[in-house]
Amino acid sequence: MTLRKTSPDGVVEVTEDGAVHRAKLYDFDVDGADLKTRHKEYLHARATRLLVADPMKIARVTGKASKTGNEDHNFDLSNHRAEQAMAFLANDGIATERLHRHGVGSSESLVAGEDARSRAVDVEIWRVAPSPSPTPPPIPTRDAPPVVTLQGEPVFKVLDRSNPQPAFGQSQIPFEINNPKATRKLKIVVRSELQREPLRTVVFTSGEMLQPGKHTWNWDGYDEHGRLRSVFLTNWLFIQVHADHGSGYLMFSGEEAPDAPNFASVDVDTAKHTVAVLVAVRVGPSSFPGKAPPPGSVDKAQRLIVDGIHKYWSRNSGPWFPGAVSAAPRRKLNLSSGIYDVDTMAMVTDYGVEYVVEKVWLVERSCNWGVLEEGLPIAYVVTKEDDWNEIVGAHEFGHSVLADGWGREYSLKHKGTTNAIQNAIGPPAPLPPTEIDLMKYYKRPLPDDYVDRVVATEEDVVALIATVRLKFSSRSK
Repeated sequence: MTLRKTSPDGVVEVTEDGAVHRAKLYDFDVDGADLKTRHKEYLHARATRLLVADPMKIARVTGKASKTGNEDHNFDLSNHRAEQAMAFLANDGIATERLHRHGVGSSESLVAGEDARSRAVDVEIWRVAPSPSPTPPPIPTRDAPPVVTLQGEPVFKVLDRSNPQPAFGQSQIPFEINNPKATRKLKIVVRSELQREPLRTVVFTSGEMLQPGKHTWNWDGYDEHGRLRSVFLTNWLFIQVHADHGSGYLMFSGEEAPDAPNFASVDVDTAKHTVAVLVAVRVGPSSFPGKAPPPGSVDKAQRLIVDGIHKYWSRNSGPWFPGAVSAAPRRKLNLSSGIYDVDTMAMVTDYGVEYVVEKVWLVERSCNWGVLEEGLPIAYVVTKEDDWNEIVGAHEFGHSVLADGWGREYSLKHKGTTNAIQNAIGPPAPLPPTEIDLMKYYKRPLPDDYVDRVVATEEDVVALIATVRLKFSSRSK
């Protein structure tokens, strides 16, 4: 049963449709985004009450605009209107992670020119099942067929790890133009919920992309400035499609692909030729009987692991660290799109690659048990000198990268330099100034300058960046 109620001054219309509560806050001032008194009264008395009463409810706030003025301006205006409503709810005590905001410009306006009902903010509130990333229900479609439809669930890869000289990856965004007439101009705009400025804008004035039918647009993930930040792709993204026969938008959420580990994010800047990698690790004490670490060893392990990943998984023209004297500078990362400086940083979080700190028990050895059984942590023993502990922290982390890139057996056998029970069968360490592979095992004794020359290879750093794989779950409009 559907119940509909309109406020006395006619600027709020509330609809109760089963488990979904919808409200249209309309008649915003022309070119204005400030909430009217009746808008605020509804948000406080009804929307806030529904959200407070049930912590499992979330709200989608959609800003809209009339069909006058510039399209880009209308889109910014619709987002601003949605932001005002979202800010009011946040100030009223609703956690922002329960609020999903986006603007659709004038794409949903069915009336030419200024229209009070098109200058609006729609609020939808519904209950979701427990989930770290609640997904809104399908967006209802208009009676008229949409201008474009997004097909499938594409997967985006920053790098193709199987190619030794990869270009930065692309995501294929397939869509269909349903209008029977050819389009003279087609503009595609990608926006992220995390920022108001467009991530990317492309315009087509000729070619097959203007014809009715199915098409695929290959988006490389970069913004207008040649920069790719995977954090922007793990949130709500919106693709606007403007054509001379009409407009529409595509909405999809980005999340880590099901087969991808969740321990890294990247920031690629093609203008500066830099790649910043952020690695997430969690470090805690062992709860196994007899393995509880000595006091202070967990804090020490956190520092050593973070420092080790930074030192040995970065590739740039500088030395490994101050005081390294016998090694030549590390080579930068050589990709088909250029030579890049890679700066890998680690941070301690409550997710990511797990280290369990242990005291020496039977054998003085750390091990990434996840190579043997997925989901098991790294057993990390803090012994010897600090620089060796840093190498061990970086090496054990690297097993997760190798297992993801080329399989668990390849990782377990240290690229073929150990047998199944971890005995070293590899060659002697290479002579100076050649780099020493962080992930291989070498015959003893190790050279005196081992810590000055050991580093994650270019191949392995590519594999680390390639762990970032995102899946787009799409909804068409």
